[in-house]
Amino acid sequence: MSARVYICTNGILTWPGDAADWNGRAVTWIMTRYEGATGLAEKVEYFCGPIGRAFGQHARARKLAAVTRQYLTAGCEVVQVAHSNGCDVVLEALRLMRWPRMEALHLFSAACEADFTRNGLNMAATMGRVGKICVYIGGDDKWLRLAHTLPGKILGYGTLGLHGPRRMGTCAKNITQEFYERFYGHSTWWREMNFTRWMKAVTV
Repeated sequence: MSARVYICTNGILTWPGDAADWNGRAVTWIMTRYEGATGLAEKVEYFCGPIGRAFGQHARARKLAAVTRQYLTAGCEVVQVAHSNGCDVVLEALRLMRWPRMEALHLFSAACEADFTRNGLNMAATMGRVGKICVYIGGDDKWLRLAHTLPGKILGYGTLGLHGPRRMGTCAKNITQEFYERFYGHSTWWREMNFTRWMKAVTV
Protein backbone atom coordinates (compact mmCIF):
# COMPACT_ATOMS: atom_id res chain seq x y z
CA MET A 1 0.00 0.00 0.00
CA SER A 2 1.25 3.50 -0.82
CA ALA A 3 2.16 5.75 2.06
CA ARG A 4 -0.23 8.65 2.58
CA VAL A 5 1.21 12.05 3.43
CA TYR A 6 -0.70 14.99 4.87
CA ILE A 7 0.81 18.30 3.80
CA CYS A 8 -0.29 21.13 6.11
CA THR A 9 -0.07 24.75 4.93
CA ASN A 10 -0.73 27.74 7.17
CA GLY A 11 -2.36 31.10 6.46
CA ILE A 12 -1.11 34.63 7.17
CA LEU A 13 0.34 35.90 10.47
CA THR A 14 1.94 32.56 11.28
CA TRP A 15 5.56 32.48 12.41
CA PRO A 16 7.46 29.55 10.86
CA GLY A 17 8.95 27.24 13.45
CA ASP A 18 6.60 28.23 16.26
CA ALA A 19 5.57 25.06 18.09
CA ALA A 20 2.13 26.59 18.72
CA ASP A 21 1.33 26.89 15.00
CA TRP A 22 -1.59 24.67 14.04
CA ASN A 23 0.28 23.00 11.19
CA GLY A 24 3.24 22.13 13.41
CA ARG A 25 0.86 20.63 15.95
CA ALA A 26 -0.95 18.81 13.14
CA VAL A 27 2.25 17.17 11.93
CA THR A 28 3.02 15.98 15.46
CA TRP A 29 -0.55 14.71 15.91
CA ILE A 30 -0.52 12.73 12.67
CA MET A 31 2.92 11.27 13.26
CA THR A 32 2.10 10.17 16.82
CA ARG A 33 -1.64 9.46 16.81
CA TYR A 34 -2.61 8.52 13.28
CA GLU A 35 -4.29 5.11 13.40
CA GLY A 36 -2.94 3.90 10.06
CA ALA A 37 0.54 2.40 9.87
CA THR A 38 1.44 4.42 6.78
CA GLY A 39 0.60 7.97 7.86
CA LEU A 40 3.19 10.67 7.17
CA ALA A 41 2.96 14.42 7.68
CA GLU A 42 4.74 17.51 6.37
CA LYS A 43 4.30 21.22 6.96
CA VAL A 44 4.89 24.03 4.49
CA GLU A 45 5.46 27.30 6.30
CA TYR A 46 5.74 30.95 5.36
CA PHE A 47 5.11 34.33 6.93
CA CYS A 48 3.21 37.25 5.49
CA GLY A 49 0.92 39.92 6.86
CA PRO A 50 -2.57 40.86 5.66
CA ILE A 51 -1.26 43.24 3.01
CA GLY A 52 1.70 41.02 2.14
CA ARG A 53 -0.73 38.37 0.95
CA ALA A 54 -1.03 40.32 -2.31
CA PHE A 55 2.70 39.88 -2.93
CA GLY A 56 4.69 36.68 -3.22
CA GLN A 57 1.73 34.31 -3.46
CA HIS A 58 3.17 32.70 -6.57
CA ALA A 59 6.45 32.02 -4.76
CA ARG A 60 4.57 30.45 -1.85
CA ALA A 61 2.70 28.23 -4.29
CA ARG A 62 5.95 27.18 -5.98
CA LYS A 63 7.34 26.21 -2.59
CA LEU A 64 4.35 24.00 -1.85
CA ALA A 65 4.45 22.53 -5.35
CA ALA A 66 8.11 21.57 -4.93
CA VAL A 67 7.36 19.72 -1.69
CA THR A 68 4.29 18.03 -3.14
CA ARG A 69 6.19 16.84 -6.22
CA GLN A 70 8.77 15.09 -4.07
CA TYR A 71 6.10 13.01 -2.36
CA LEU A 72 4.30 12.24 -5.61
CA THR A 73 7.58 11.17 -7.21
CA ALA A 74 8.15 8.84 -4.25
CA GLY A 75 4.77 7.23 -4.95
CA CYS A 76 2.91 8.69 -1.98
CA GLU A 77 -0.78 9.50 -1.85
CA VAL A 78 -1.10 13.19 -0.99
CA VAL A 79 -3.70 14.94 1.14
CA GLN A 80 -3.56 18.74 1.32
CA VAL A 81 -4.68 20.36 4.59
CA ALA A 82 -4.76 24.16 4.65
CA HIS A 83 -6.14 27.11 6.57
CA SER A 84 -7.17 30.57 5.35
CA ASN A 85 -4.70 31.94 2.79
CA GLY A 86 -3.01 28.55 2.78
CA CYS A 87 -6.02 27.24 0.84
CA ASP A 88 -5.30 29.72 -1.94
CA VAL A 89 -1.65 28.64 -1.88
CA VAL A 90 -2.77 25.02 -2.30
CA LEU A 91 -5.01 25.75 -5.29
CA GLU A 92 -2.32 27.87 -6.96
CA ALA A 93 0.27 25.13 -6.39
CA LEU A 94 -2.00 22.52 -7.96
CA ARG A 95 -2.58 24.78 -10.96
CA LEU A 96 1.19 25.19 -11.35
CA MET A 97 1.50 21.40 -11.28
CA ARG A 98 -1.35 20.99 -13.78
CA TRP A 99 -3.54 19.29 -11.21
CA PRO A 100 -1.87 16.04 -10.20
CA ARG A 101 -4.01 13.55 -8.33
CA MET A 102 -4.73 14.54 -4.72
CA GLU A 103 -6.49 12.08 -2.45
CA ALA A 104 -8.23 14.88 -0.55
CA LEU A 105 -8.29 18.62 0.02
CA HIS A 106 -9.23 19.88 3.49
CA LEU A 107 -9.86 23.63 3.29
CA PHE A 108 -10.41 25.32 6.66
CA SER A 109 -11.82 28.88 6.69
CA ALA A 110 -10.57 29.15 3.14
CA ALA A 111 -9.63 32.63 1.92
CA CYS A 112 -9.63 31.46 -1.70
CA GLU A 113 -11.96 31.74 -4.69
CA ALA A 114 -15.36 30.21 -3.86
CA ASP A 115 -16.47 29.68 -7.46
CA PHE A 116 -15.54 26.10 -8.40
CA THR A 117 -15.47 26.96 -12.09
CA ARG A 118 -12.94 29.74 -11.49
CA ASN A 119 -10.81 28.01 -8.85
CA GLY A 120 -10.35 24.85 -10.93
CA LEU A 121 -12.07 22.39 -8.63
CA ASN A 122 -14.88 21.60 -11.07
CA MET A 123 -12.31 20.60 -13.67
CA ALA A 124 -10.24 18.66 -11.13
CA ALA A 125 -13.30 16.73 -9.96
CA THR A 126 -14.46 15.98 -13.50
CA MET A 127 -10.99 14.72 -14.47
CA GLY A 128 -10.68 12.58 -11.34
CA ARG A 129 -7.75 14.62 -10.05
CA VAL A 130 -9.11 14.85 -6.51
CA GLY A 131 -10.79 12.17 -4.43
CA LYS A 132 -12.51 14.32 -1.82
CA ILE A 133 -12.99 18.01 -1.08
CA CYS A 134 -13.85 19.12 2.46
CA VAL A 135 -14.81 22.75 3.08
CA TYR A 136 -14.90 23.96 6.69
CA ILE A 137 -17.01 27.06 7.39
CA GLY A 138 -17.13 29.11 10.58
CA GLY A 139 -20.35 31.02 11.16
CA ASP A 140 -18.61 33.77 13.17
CA ASP A 141 -15.61 34.32 10.92
CA LYS A 142 -14.94 38.05 11.21
CA TRP A 143 -11.71 37.86 9.22
CA LEU A 144 -13.42 36.40 6.17
CA ARG A 145 -16.19 38.95 6.45
CA LEU A 146 -13.46 41.57 6.23
CA ALA A 147 -11.99 39.73 3.26
CA HIS A 148 -15.37 40.09 1.57
CA THR A 149 -15.11 43.89 1.62
CA LEU A 150 -13.60 45.94 -1.20
CA PRO A 151 -10.13 46.24 0.44
CA GLY A 152 -10.08 42.49 1.01
CA LYS A 153 -10.99 41.80 -2.60
CA ILE A 154 -8.32 44.22 -3.83
CA LEU A 155 -5.73 42.29 -1.81
CA GLY A 156 -6.91 39.09 -3.45
CA TYR A 157 -8.70 37.32 -0.63
CA GLY A 158 -11.46 34.89 -1.52
CA THR A 159 -14.42 33.77 0.58
CA LEU A 160 -14.88 30.01 0.15
CA GLY A 161 -14.75 29.63 3.93
CA LEU A 162 -17.33 32.35 4.50
CA HIS A 163 -20.33 31.08 2.55
CA GLY A 164 -19.15 27.81 1.02
CA PRO A 165 -18.73 26.70 -2.58
CA ARG A 166 -20.34 28.47 -5.53
CA ARG A 167 -21.21 27.04 -8.96
CA MET A 168 -20.23 23.45 -8.19
CA GLY A 169 -20.54 21.02 -11.06
CA THR A 170 -22.12 17.60 -10.60
CA CYS A 171 -18.82 15.76 -10.18
CA ALA A 172 -17.59 18.28 -7.60
CA LYS A 173 -20.87 18.04 -5.66
CA ASN A 174 -20.47 14.28 -5.46
CA ILE A 175 -17.11 14.50 -3.72
CA THR A 176 -17.55 17.67 -1.63
CA GLN A 177 -18.49 17.79 2.04
CA GLU A 178 -19.24 21.00 3.91
CA PHE A 179 -18.71 21.32 7.66
CA TYR A 180 -20.46 24.31 9.20
CA GLU A 181 -19.86 25.43 12.77
CA ARG A 182 -22.16 28.32 13.66
CA PHE A 183 -20.11 29.77 16.52
CA TYR A 184 -16.62 29.24 15.10
CA GLY A 185 -14.34 32.13 14.28
CA HIS A 186 -11.51 32.07 11.79
CA SER A 187 -9.15 29.87 13.82
CA THR A 188 -11.47 28.17 16.32
CA TRP A 189 -10.76 24.84 14.61
CA TRP A 190 -7.27 24.84 16.13
CA ARG A 191 -8.14 25.58 19.76
CA GLU A 192 -7.05 22.83 22.10
CA MET A 193 -10.62 21.77 22.89
CA ASN A 194 -11.40 21.29 19.17
CA PHE A 195 -8.09 20.21 17.71
CA THR A 196 -8.41 16.44 18.05
CA ARG A 197 -11.92 16.45 16.58
CA TRP A 198 -10.79 18.13 13.38
CA MET A 199 -7.59 16.16 13.06
CA LYS A 200 -9.70 13.01 13.20
CA ALA A 201 -11.92 14.48 10.47
CA VAL A 202 -8.86 15.14 8.32
CA THR A 203 -7.37 11.69 8.77
CA VAL A 204 -10.53 9.56 8.59
